[in-house]
Amino acid sequence: MELKQAKLLFNDKCDVYRCTEEKSGAVTKNTYSLKYDSVNCKLSFLKSGFDSETNTISTKNQSVRLFLENEPQIESGDVIIVYHMGTTVKYKAASEGKHYITHQETEIDIFDENP
Repeated sequence: MELKQAKLLFNDKCDVYRCTEEKSGAVTKNTYSLKYDSVNCKLSFLKSGFDSETNTISTKNQSVRLFLENEPQIESGDVIIVYHMGTTVKYKAASEGKHYITHQETEIDIFDENP
């Protein structure tokens, strides 16, 4: 697949935030700062649903992959806000981006904290 054709599949957008540590005396504070803004991407759900369910607890088992252009350097732990089909969802990169000729891919997990 040519690069131009691959980019046509990227119909979502995302913002990438990177965590940095700020030390003030004995206190260390994690701060998320915007690293990449409005990146073209494609969200893909490999597995979605509940892994196990009881009367009191449901364990969600979801496998999500994000496809991006090669330019942004995604690191494990980056917070990625994805704008997909009118929704906004926060994810955390579970791995560094795996680079190919036309794109990169990274596994992502749902992230609850605000960057």
